[in-house]
Amino acid sequence: MLKGASLGRAALEARQRFIEKASPLSPMNRKTLAQFNLFGDPAIVPVDKPTSKLVIGPKLVNLTKGVKLSGARKSAVTAKATHNAEAAERAQRRETLRAKGPLLSQLQPVLSKSQAGLPKGVESSLRKIMAQLNCTPGGAISFTVDSAASPANATRGSMAKGITRAVAAKKQGTTGFHVMFGVPATVAAATNAKAKSRGAKGVAKGSSAKTAAARDNRQKSRLRRIVVLEAKEVNGKIVAVTEAHSK
Repeated sequence: MLKGASLGRAALEARQRFIEKASPLSPMNRKTLAQFNLFGDPAIVPVDKPTSKLVIGPKLVNLTKGVKLSGARKSAVTAKATHNAEAAERAQRRETLRAKGPLLSQLQPVLSKSQAGLPKGVESSLRKIMAQLNCTPGGAISFTVDSAASPANATRGSMAKGITRAVAAKKQGTTGFHVMFGVPATVAAATNAKAKSRGAKGVAKGSSAKTAAARDNRQKSRLRRIVVLEAKEVNGKIVAVTEAHSK
């Protein structure tokens, strides 16, 4: 954007670069890709950068038609020529980005939810990490990664070859991802204490059921603090564990 791109172009190019660098997309990265969007006019260009390209304007018109143009007319012709040149460049750039999108999609490995759940060794390791983080472990999900074959009908131009190499370099034989959710032990203890207190005391004397229901709704709507551990499996071995916290 700071180099003169429109908001829409900057957002699209950023998303495509993210896919290239993060391939294969882990569950967390898929969420990241989905949640970062542009809300606004994509045609806005916040930064006007000078260009080294020269646009042939009124002089060419004078030579071909043999007419003299006034200052205002020259400005109008120059503006039109500049507009036409920018429109042609923009159309070509959009076509390149449009073609790049499906190619990146076809090169992405397929992520499938595993019905078998976490392997025992992986689950044990993630539980130990949760304990080190002073967190109470909760649910867990496993995903298998099936490498995508290079599309046979893809155009084997320089762009396609470059993208294929970038994706292949990041693949590293990833065979799965394992995700475990948890909550900080202090939050879990406080939640249990409140639940027990409400159960023992019931509705406070003098308060109505409506007031109690409103209080419960406020408590339910509060943002939950969640800790997520994501283990990356390469050729059957866990090579990295990523820790993330809700905000």
